[in-house]
Parts: sequence; C-alpha cells; structure tokens
Amino acid sequence: MHLAIQNPKHLSDMQIQVRGQVFAAMTASDRSLSIPYPSRNSWIIDEIALWLTLGRLPWVTQGMLDRRFVVQGSDVRDLLDLNSPCVVAHYFSKKENLFMLLLAHRTFSR
Repeated sequence: MHLAIQNPKHLSDMQIQVRGQVFAAMTASDRSLSIPYPSRNSWIIDEIALWLTLGRLPWVTQGMLDRRFVVQGSDVRDLLDLNSPCVVAHYFSKKENLFMLLLAHRTFSR
C-alpha cells in the first residue's frame, strides 16, 4: 500500500509511522516483488495485500460463511446483541464512527 501512495501528505501521524517502519524493513527484493495496483483507494490496496498475504500462509483455509455470521453495513447494530453469532464484521466508511462506537461496547469471547 505504501509503495502505491505517491503523496503521503494526507496520511495520519500513525500511518506515517507505519510507512516509515514499512520502508525501513523493505528490501530491494521486496520492492521487486510488489504488484502495482492502479488505484488511489488505500482501502482496496490494503485489502488486496491482505488477501495475497493470507493466500501465502499454508495453514489458512477458506470457505463460505453463513450470512448470520457476517455483519455488514447498517447491520452493525447487531454487534450489541450479546447472543450474536457474528464472527466477521464489514463496515462501510460512511458508518465507520458508528461501527467503532458499537465495537467498543461489544464483549468478545475467545
């Protein structure tokens, strides 16, 4: 993601710190293996990077999740339900503040 960001002036202080750590740890080989993505949307770039990273882990498996286990969009209020079987939550940026607020009030079991 940080290789794709041409102008970091809009990054938060935390993102700038992460960027510095990423570039400090990156080798020439890492740069040569990076895949350019024609998008300025850092969320999309980050998601693709996550998928590619998870795809390289031999112990990670995949499968379809039942809809009742996935909370999306305006369903984030379901996170308050302590009996919710939710294991994955996907929120949309226009509801990010609500999602984070509800998530902060949710108790998770391990």
